[in-house]
Amino acid sequence: MPDCKNCNARLRWSQILRANLSYGITECNKCGSKHQISFKSRFVVYLMTTFPFLIYGFFLTPFTNVFLTLITGFVIACVGFLLSPFVVKFEMRSEL
Repeated sequence: MPDCKNCNARLRWSQILRANLSYGITECNKCGSKHQISFKSRFVVYLMTTFPFLIYGFFLTPFTNVFLTLITGFVIACVGFLLSPFVVKFEMRSEL
């Protein structure tokens, strides 16, 4: 889990997950400094959610039912998204 670059306080899992859903900016609860998800981390989150879904949907699906395949693929994508806060890296956001 990432730490604040200013005060070394640990950012919460839910705070990082919320930053993944929004523009990618989060604020430290302790010192108030703003952090932004790096472009590389955004790409990793994208790969963690879509790549397993696509591989499963196109190549590894054991079901003949399309609906069941989509539901299972969606669950796989959700698991990847929920694990994403553990690999996300933040950069300090400079205020202009």
